[in-house]
Amino acid sequence: MCFFRTNEKLISSLDPNVLERLQLCKDPLCPDCKLTFKDPEMNNLILRLHAYRYSGSDWCYSAPLPSWVINENVPDLHDAIEEAIKQL
Repeated sequence: MCFFRTNEKLISSLDPNVLERLQLCKDPLCPDCKLTFKDPEMNNLILRLHAYRYSGSDWCYSAPLPSWVINENVPDLHDAIEEAIKQL
């Protein structure tokens, strides 16, 4: 959702019907309801997901760690992860 001001008028990228319903839910005394936001730039939309291990009742799959998580200062990272998993 993106809001921006044009000649003191609030414009939204939402469907007008959806916007109207959302505006009816707005609390005039709520400081957060008065905030307007803009969509982030594409280079700020990074989401890194990685599952170390998947498992089911009769199967298990472990994936290698991605390069961005490997830290040369922690040579026993796999062992540390295994210990952390045991504590979950």
